[in-house]
Amino acid sequence: MLVLVGGLWFSFTAKSVRFVFEPESAEVVVSGGFELEALGYRLLREGTYELSAIATGYFPLKRPIAVGSKRNQTFSFELTKLPGRVGFSSEPPGATIFRDGKAIGTTPFTASIKAGQSTFRYRLDRYLDTEISAIIEGREIAQTLAATLRPAWAQVTIPTTPTSAQVLIDGEMSDFHTPGPVEVLQGEHRVTVALPGYESWSDLVYVEPEERLTLDPIQLKKAVATVIVNSVPKRASVTLDDQFAGVTPLQISVTPDEPHRIRVSQVGYDPYKQSFTLGSGNAKTISIELEQLTGEVQIVTEPQDAEVWIDGKRNGNSNSTLTLTALPHDIELRLEGHAGYRTSITPQPGFPQRLRVRLLTIEEARFAKLKPTRTTKSGHELVLMSPTNVTMGASRREPGRRANEVLRTVQLGRLFYLSKHEVTNEQFIAFAPGHDSGEFQDQRLNKVNQPVANVSWIEAVLYCNWLSQQENLETFYNVEFGKVVDFNQEAVGYRLPLEAEWAWVARHLNDQSP
Repeated sequence: MLVLVGGLWFSFTAKSVRFVFEPESAEVVVSGGFELEALGYRLLREGTYELSAIATGYFPLKRPIAVGSKRNQTFSFELTKLPGRVGFSSEPPGATIFRDGKAIGTTPFTASIKAGQSTFRYRLDRYLDTEISAIIEGREIAQTLAATLRPAWAQVTIPTTPTSAQVLIDGEMSDFHTPGPVEVLQGEHRVTVALPGYESWSDLVYVEPEERLTLDPIQLKKAVATVIVNSVPKRASVTLDDQFAGVTPLQISVTPDEPHRIRVSQVGYDPYKQSFTLGSGNAKTISIELEQLTGEVQIVTEPQDAEVWIDGKRNGNSNSTLTLTALPHDIELRLEGHAGYRTSITPQPGFPQRLRVRLLTIEEARFAKLKPTRTTKSGHELVLMSPTNVTMGASRREPGRRANEVLRTVQLGRLFYLSKHEVTNEQFIAFAPGHDSGEFQDQRLNKVNQPVANVSWIEAVLYCNWLSQQENLETFYNVEFGKVVDFNQEAVGYRLPLEAEWAWVARHLNDQSP
């Protein structure tokens, strides 16, 4: 009887719940309470349940659901597809594949790719970029994306008489000889053909990818004499008979049966010189390795034993002589407790150089960077003060001495800026527009350039904090409810001078030395 009553009670209080899933094949489990399932619906009482769903090729779903008070309720869910297994290939292989601007691999390879629309870029040197857009099925389904890359070069035939001339492209030796065809990358290039015993031929050639181009026939002129110059390092300057001829590697035509002078040079290397005479139709190859030049640099520092760094590498300590290549070098000097020093120097062969440096302490370097005077946004002209110790108070024997005027020495070790002039009415009114400086002996004291008067100490403090805020500086005074509750000693914002600072400045108006 109790079971029957309970069943009737559940039937009347349960809600009809329908779950709609994509894909429809998802297996659904509801936990957290009693349920009945019939005809695609589930009877669940009002409350919170844990829903789990799985399907082949999809990520599992698990989340809480709340069955409400409505009699009939529907919940819809879409499972997320697992990534697809995509194989990438290209002809030729070795292409780098980019997705969303990031390299994901080099063909051939297989990668897991998120389901959905994706665009892939195939990139390989000397070939045109190729894009493939595809819908990735996901669900661990295997797909293949293959691309045949189009060459980025043109086939250029260079008919020369005689044939077998060496082809240079933009001054660089190629693997091709005339008539070719020669592979020339898209765009504009200088094409040169050279053959021993003949004058070289050169011209600008513009080609499109996959173009087939045949140049007009070229009749090479027989050279009376040829000099080919190679050097290590490359791109050394070559002069022939005191006239600039080009940079290595270089082929030069010269007049036969006459003496010639050749000079090969590069900055930082010992120049190479040679004299020669060539007969008609002869060729000469000069291959040289230039010798690096060096120079001596003596580095002297005060204090001694500073670390010496040359071009970012440690090279001993100061007060020593270094032998360096005759090229510009970055020299850095480091010493604990001192500011670093950096300069650039080019050693001169045969002319020793001396670098003498006095390293500044951290405090000296910081002081050297400070401006002796500066003007604030509010128009205050500030003067930098470098205070020393100051004697305050008075001797017991001094007439008129008060009991609290104890003779003492105050140490002032911190630099500070002090305004050269008093705060004017104009400057203060920018902070407190309603301020009135009052009058004295029937004379108003509110002229814009007059010093502001009738200001309390707390108003002066607030003005200092306001100046700090105008320049985004940390405020010196901590103010709460119109009262100063603390001081920020580390702040570099504006403040009122100390009594000792006033005394020191008054005694050093024209000379900051003690």
